[in-house]
Amino acid sequence: MRVLAKRSKNVLSSQFLHPNLVKELREQTVGLEREIELLCVTLATGRHVLLEGPPGTGKSTLLRLLAQATGTAFVFVEGNAELTPARLIGYHDPAMVLEVGYKPEAFVEGPLVIAMQQGALLYIEELNRVPEECLNTLVTALAEGEIYVPRVGRIEAADGFRMVAAMNPFDAVGTSRISQAVYDRMCRIAIGYQDFSGECAIVDRLTGHSDEISEIAVELVRATRSHRDIVTGSSVRGAIDLTHLAFGLAKLRGESVPSRTSLLDATLVAVSGRIRVDDSAQRTPEEILTELFEEVLSRHFQNTDSEGTYLEDPGKPADDPDFSATPEDDPRRSNWGKENGQRIGDATTGLSGQGKRILEGRSAEAAISQAARRTVSRKYLARRFSEFSSLSPRVGTLDEDAAVTMIKNDSTRGIELLCEMANATDRMLAKAARSLATRIFVDMSRSGHDRCRGLHRIDRDHHSLTGDLDLEGTLETTGGLRPKSSEDLLTLSWHASRKALCLLLDRSGSMEGNPLALACLATAATLTAGRSRADVAVITFSSEAIVVVPMGSNYSVQSAVNSLLSLRGSGTTDISNAFAAAELQLSRSPCKTKEVVLISDCVATAGNSPLDSLRGIELLHVINTSYDEDAQNMGKLLAKRGKGNFQVATDLSKLATSLQSILL
Repeated sequence: MRVLAKRSKNVLSSQFLHPNLVKELREQTVGLEREIELLCVTLATGRHVLLEGPPGTGKSTLLRLLAQATGTAFVFVEGNAELTPARLIGYHDPAMVLEVGYKPEAFVEGPLVIAMQQGALLYIEELNRVPEECLNTLVTALAEGEIYVPRVGRIEAADGFRMVAAMNPFDAVGTSRISQAVYDRMCRIAIGYQDFSGECAIVDRLTGHSDEISEIAVELVRATRSHRDIVTGSSVRGAIDLTHLAFGLAKLRGESVPSRTSLLDATLVAVSGRIRVDDSAQRTPEEILTELFEEVLSRHFQNTDSEGTYLEDPGKPADDPDFSATPEDDPRRSNWGKENGQRIGDATTGLSGQGKRILEGRSAEAAISQAARRTVSRKYLARRFSEFSSLSPRVGTLDEDAAVTMIKNDSTRGIELLCEMANATDRMLAKAARSLATRIFVDMSRSGHDRCRGLHRIDRDHHSLTGDLDLEGTLETTGGLRPKSSEDLLTLSWHASRKALCLLLDRSGSMEGNPLALACLATAATLTAGRSRADVAVITFSSEAIVVVPMGSNYSVQSAVNSLLSLRGSGTTDISNAFAAAELQLSRSPCKTKEVVLISDCVATAGNSPLDSLRGIELLHVINTSYDEDAQNMGKLLAKRGKGNFQVATDLSKLATSLQSILL
């Protein structure tokens, strides 16, 4: 927090509506003419403002320039998950309170109080990263222009106090929706990316390079925002850094202009960390950026008729058979990114109970690899599904549009066909089907309920030196005396309500319908929605239990779904062995709350009675996948004995809803 300037209490409309102000701001920014007018008018009429837009669109720059041009006091707050009400409003200095008591001079003013007293602009950056409990303290200040601070009293805002907040779209990484109570007290200005010429102008202004390199950098960065495998693309900052790095590498390598290799290396370094790859994608950021790099270069020179002196690398002719831009083929590019979660450990077969089989680590990998060898022919697929020939008219092809249309018309049959094609003997078809199936499962897992806030709460910590000092709580425990040691201190800090969650997926032969699709969707939903608030393990079971995702691992969604696509239903149903495997995984998590979600028809055909095997399971939720009344009754008994919820989900849409109600 800092105060950048001071000003008088009376800040009114004429200051923000002066024509020279708008002109000055337009000269110092690019592509924000409309937003400048809206911001000036909103502040002039006494409103609080929310600037919403992706990173790198000039939100912070615009407000800083406005405050500087008008001489307005500007109080800055960095929004993050660690911001507490005490850090925003203020707190009593512990040392002074112990010396003189709760005197006014012992109160240390926070940025909100400073801005209110000075009639300043309170700028909160990254508003939707702030915990909701902290945002609630702003409601009265925004609506009434005053707040009440315990032991201090009522603080009224001086004329000119305004709050201006900036935030990324709520679906960006680490963000959450803002409550309606806060939204209702602010005006919202949406700021999008500048157009191509505008971003080129920004790069030119900040790098000093106005040539083909900067244009290619902007074109490539803009391409990341529309690529189907990228959830969040790069801002213009990626193009700025790309340009700087390209010319820096050229100078280091003795090139008059950046070569193709230098430009590609600069792209990977500058942009790979700024994009977020979709969980369903089966490629690394480096692979996607290399593909975009080739497309942008080809399109750029086709449109400009420029030969580009950096198209060929010095000493590395394009027809050199020993040089390749892909990591698989060129040993010189051994530093390319690798996909996370390719291995889940080196553990061998684990045993729990009396001869029960629990496969983990190398044993699980071997079982999955062995299962993947069982493939189905194109003739079998054509005989079983009349729609197959329209989806795959030739060997090695898959019409994704036709497959998506079929799934929209009949999701159960369409998904079942897609899962069968994922195990086709036709390897190209199987690869395309797996890729499409993974994307669809991840998309389905994200649909439904909005993500909620309030995943953290403020709790007291005993004997801890982290967080904010709980002065009153400390004095209560010491009887009003000065603490003698750190063990007497109480602190306040945010605590996440995390839990350990084990997903049990029945893949036995007794399962009817499309168990493979249900298992894949359940896994995608759990890993996508659950990991932000839980340690997750995924186990599939029949007569044996296979640990697909071990507890605490970084296994990616696409890797987990790929593994499940190889495990088609077979064998008997040993639920008691599955519970033993779940208990073993949960024991490895430090979380206090431990839950198991069983997705099965609940008809055990092997092993001990499931009802007698729940002693090590604290909380069991059951999602029954059968229409059979006896099977559902058994599921209800298991859920009741496990003190959890019971739901029925016989198709994909019902399964997604059931899982979300448990995960959220």
